[in-house]
Amino acid sequence: MFRRLMRKIHRWIFISMGIFMLVWVVSGIMISVPNHWLEHKAKGKNHTIDFTAFSQSPADVILKLKQENGTSFDVKSLGFQKIGDTELYSVRVKKGDDLLVDAHTGELFKVTPDLAEKIVREGFNIETPVLENASLKKHVISYAWGPLPVYRLKFEGDSSHIYYVNPMSGKVHESSLLTRTRMAAGFLHSFRPVEIVTGRESIQVGALVITGMISLIGLLTGVYLIFPLGKRK
Repeated sequence: MFRRLMRKIHRWIFISMGIFMLVWVVSGIMISVPNHWLEHKAKGKNHTIDFTAFSQSPADVILKLKQENGTSFDVKSLGFQKIGDTELYSVRVKKGDDLLVDAHTGELFKVTPDLAEKIVREGFNIETPVLENASLKKHVISYAWGPLPVYRLKFEGDSSHIYYVNPMSGKVHESSLLTRTRMAAGFLHSFRPVEIVTGRESIQVGALVITGMISLIGLLTGVYLIFPLGKRK
């Protein structure tokens, strides 16, 4: 009787979870694929920076940013960047997004919609007309996480490719069917939809634990059934 019960438990657990386990394995493989296999990086142009023309020193820039943002403002690193004809400090902030500061005025530099389009065209060698150049202020399905606001751009010829430009750092993120499929796989693999629907991370973790326990029970019953009857006695 006990053996028959174990057989039923094992059979129905893996019948009910067979499709789920297939999706789980496939999504795990997809999120393990390196980013550079799916996403192209913007090439950009090599600009010559005239450091002797800088009127703002790194100390001046950091001091001004701290005065504007408070004492909690903590700089992780500082680099140099040039967008168009403007020479910039690229300031990386701990627990925050990168900031661009004009090296001549010390003011924060923000990317305009027209400049965002220019950055994408130069970085990805796009010549076709633009279909969309909009500012996103909240996350959507195709852009489920990341800094906000961002510019979203689409171009004629391949509207499946979407480009997101951060107005504060000038960084570009390319989104294609492959990258969006991978993002969806990551959602399924981590049970993120549970958190989105319920609004509680603890329920998401609980769902993962319960699923793991059910799988473990099915595995243990399978191990029990493969042992010879004499050894089990």
